[in-house]
Amino acid sequence: MAFADQVTMLPLRVLFGVTLALASPDCEVGWGYEGRGEPSSTNIKSFKDCQASCHDHDQCAHFTYDYETQECWLLGKEAKLSSEVSSISGAMQCQLPKYDRVTETEEQRNKRIHRMVASMAGNVAKRSKDKVVIGVAKHMEYAARDGYLAQEKYNNLVVVLNAAIADMDSESIGKATSSGHQVLTRDDLNWLLGHMEGIKGPPPRPDEMHTPDTDTDSKSASGTGGLHSAGEPWTNAEVKYCYDKYISLSAKNAVDCAIGKIREELPGIHFTNVGYKGRGACNTHPAIFIQSRDSGCWSNIGMQTSELMTMMGLTGNQKLNLQVPGCNDCGTAIHEMLHSMGMAPELTRPDRGSFVEIQWANVKSSEFSQFTKNPHADTSLDYDIMSIMHFGKFAFSATGKETIVVKDAGYHLYTSNPDEYHLYVIGQRNMMTKNDVLQLAKMYGCTSKTSCGIRSTEPPTTEERAPWSDHRGAPLDSR
Repeated sequence: MAFADQVTMLPLRVLFGVTLALASPDCEVGWGYEGRGEPSSTNIKSFKDCQASCHDHDQCAHFTYDYETQECWLLGKEAKLSSEVSSISGAMQCQLPKYDRVTETEEQRNKRIHRMVASMAGNVAKRSKDKVVIGVAKHMEYAARDGYLAQEKYNNLVVVLNAAIADMDSESIGKATSSGHQVLTRDDLNWLLGHMEGIKGPPPRPDEMHTPDTDTDSKSASGTGGLHSAGEPWTNAEVKYCYDKYISLSAKNAVDCAIGKIREELPGIHFTNVGYKGRGACNTHPAIFIQSRDSGCWSNIGMQTSELMTMMGLTGNQKLNLQVPGCNDCGTAIHEMLHSMGMAPELTRPDRGSFVEIQWANVKSSEFSQFTKNPHADTSLDYDIMSIMHFGKFAFSATGKETIVVKDAGYHLYTSNPDEYHLYVIGQRNMMTKNDVLQLAKMYGCTSKTSCGIRSTEPPTTEERAPWSDHRGAPLDSR
């Protein structure tokens, strides 16, 4: 077995404003030791196996494991750490960090989020080919490592967030979380929004923003094999949209990114930019009018037919709104675009009680309807707490306490080991999961990734309308 002992010692370092000793009890997820040479072993199935081999070697004190290549390095001395997205490093006795996001103190939350952003930014700086993005990412990495995110502009964070998912696919969330990565959630974005510069006036929290007054209809549409969507899928799997003439560039970039990621997973679903006609209107009906002019992250659910909009006296198109700042990242845009395509929040499933528990005492009474179950929702796929359509722990909270508690069964799609439950946190806003893609494929009658299409011409009945919209199809706030 090859053994690396040629590396240099790393002095005490200041990370995220906290001085860490050399023998940190936490393994460093997303970081690798530099100068480690050839791997000591290959085809290692988990970081625990790599760590165990370090325990078995008399001279080993530190290790690096790459879960993508399944390579393991054993080191006699600690070296300088460098951001490497699929690596886990640490002292022989280190453990994956355990964060309790419900009970964590402000200092612990600050450290966790700085640590997460630093790793993300460092890996973007390494992988990106865009010089501007690289420059922003390097700057953000240094700021996060030294504890200065509060002095940074939120839009610089958005640049990093959007670039970070460039190489992600629907397999990434499960793989990253099982390897100890802390994925960014809607609750984390809310925290960052409230702590970073570049925001005029008191930073609005997306879970406290109003639902617009637009009143359009939505329905539970039939897909292959049953009811699969909260709203009407787009006819022939063609999603028509246009951008507001005055949309923020960062919001437009977020939607472009979202459409690109959905296309990568299901190229059989087509997106057509039909062009801007005027305030609130595209050149054709139905179509999604994408804007950033209003407050909040929200969208109508599914395709809104022009006949229904005309009946209600509405002259514009259905809307998708991304407030800037706060909603202009790719993950949030994916969430909202999937709403526009007919998907509802995961916890509106009728079987949700087996997987999560709603803490009604902590929910704003004005937002109870956001938690209403949809009796027609498809439950043929496993309940997915990591779905990009799931609310965060503190969604619509009136007390600052959690509104959603995950039960043991909620974790079982990913793990049955209670010691690993902390790795899986609801409300992630990074990328679709495998189940998200499967759900979307069912909704759109996809027989393969490249062959999708559903034609629905029947008008919605009262019974089929989305129950959480009070039978009016009002836009749903994003959590």
